[in-house]
Amino acid sequence: MKTASERLRAGLAAGAVLVTLLWAAQVHPSARPDELIGAAAHLSGLLAGYGILVMLFLMARVPAVEHGVGADRLARWHAFGGRWVLVLCGAHGLFALVVYALRTGTDLLTATGAMFRYPALIAAFAGGALLAGAGLISVRAVRRRV
Repeated sequence: MKTASERLRAGLAAGAVLVTLLWAAQVHPSARPDELIGAAAHLSGLLAGYGILVMLFLMARVPAVEHGVGADRLARWHAFGGRWVLVLCGAHGLFALVVYALRTGTDLLTATGAMFRYPALIAAFAGGALLAGAGLISVRAVRRRV
């Protein structure tokens, strides 16, 4: 019989697989570079969103989960998963920027300036920067100095 932590890890992994399968069901295969990078942007964004939900769940202090798995283990999983969520958020932004540059025929610097004309992207960048800042402050070496 599986322990509570094994069941939780399996459930969280199944959620990531489900997100990937739902993405795969709607993606249109193409060999064009902008389509491939765009698909990577979509998948990394979807997985980052799922990962943020998982990180919130891990630290939500749900009594059944906390008693079954243990707060210390949940905190370690949160720290480990948080790094991957930040990588996925960064990858999503970078892939989206590259696709925008490819589709508009501009360089990355010009595309960056053009993308910041969209108010929602300014908010997304600010949110990503705040998330990265929170992750940076959470690094053990930085926490000791602060």
